Amino acid sequence: MKNNHYFFNDFVNNKTSLNTLDRAVSKKITCKWITSAANFPSVVHTYVNDTIKHSLFNIVPINIEQPEKWQHNPGQIIILSWEVMNVHFLYQTIYGKAFLNWIENVDVGPIIFSKQDEHICNPKLREVINQIRPDAIITCTSSSIDAEKVYGNLDTSFYHVFPGYINSDVQFDVPINKRNIDILSRGRWLKPKYGHLGYLKGTIGEEIVNYNNTHSCGLNINHSNFAKARVNDYTHWETLILNSKTILSTPTGCNVVSQALTAEGGDLLDQAIINGWSRNIEYSYDQFVKIYDDNKNVYTEELNFETISPKMFQAAVYKSALVMYRHNYANIFKPDIHYIPVETDHSNLDDVVAKIKDVDYLQEMVDRVYEDVVSSKLFTYEKLARFLDAIITKIIF
Repeated sequence: MKNNHYFFNDFVNNKTSLNTLDRAVSKKITCKWITSAANFPSVVHTYVNDTIKHSLFNIVPINIEQPEKWQHNPGQIIILSWEVMNVHFLYQTIYGKAFLNWIENVDVGPIIFSKQDEHICNPKLREVINQIRPDAIITCTSSSIDAEKVYGNLDTSFYHVFPGYINSDVQFDVPINKRNIDILSRGRWLKPKYGHLGYLKGTIGEEIVNYNNTHSCGLNINHSNFAKARVNDYTHWETLILNSKTILSTPTGCNVVSQALTAEGGDLLDQAIINGWSRNIEYSYDQFVKIYDDNKNVYTEELNFETISPKMFQAAVYKSALVMYRHNYANIFKPDIHYIPVETDHSNLDDVVAKIKDVDYLQEMVDRVYEDVVSSKLFTYEKLARFLDAIITKIIF
């Protein structure tokens, strides 16, 4: 492994020292956090706001979707002052592209590029990195090999994090036997360019709903795999989790790195799918495989990049039992200890349903998860803020 890759887990476990913060804490360091999170899910807002809250430095958030905050007139960008800038979740939005174009043409200070997830891995991302030349990249890729596949072989330092963490201020404890929803499921189907993991997000809910219906299990399931049912409002999502005995989740990440873009900047694999299939078709996995086989020229080797979803930490905090495909979830969530495992061929759904119906079993599990994952305080936004502080310190000093 190259020595320019630093991992959050190693940092919080004191296995890796990025730098001491002593010299910097007394300094009035300002980090402008440029984000386009206005229309993103609540987890992105939490990621930004809670990290800012716990940082030792002066973190100033600027919402790129509100141009009046950073432009005198449309297209005329205010020159901002900062010691370091964190560019977060920008390159896929109109205002984000305008801001990145500005950065390319002015002499700016140190830049951190934060990509909270790398679900879409294509040449456009690498193009942006070459455009702004960041001093550090905060990435959710799970290894140095994955990072190089996504971003290229760069000398830039990489800092590996999870897509979301635990808000330690949350204090709710509704007993399992007081909850009305047996299963909460919000795993929307993703396009084939997201790889096999995108398929799993929709499959687990569909399979369990079908099993419940065909076997007359009588479970109360709140399920949707459509984007319009996505819950962006945090208060609503919080209410749903607190009323749910279990919540479905799957490995998150990306399995495919697209090789090329169209002349218009669109993803070639995505375009091939649109040309060959109706947007309204629900793909089976066999159809996914056919799409890959028919379009091998538009993506490179598959990634092994797999991380854990913020939903898992949320379930741990709100004491909803996790029901997930059997997998290695960063060695944090272990089968039959921290979650109810579902086999990928769905052969054990009778056992899964029996455990979901056993409220005592669920209560023991969620209490254990809370003790092991939440009470340890290893995966909090406060720890993430310390990690960001260390990155800023390393860049400046």
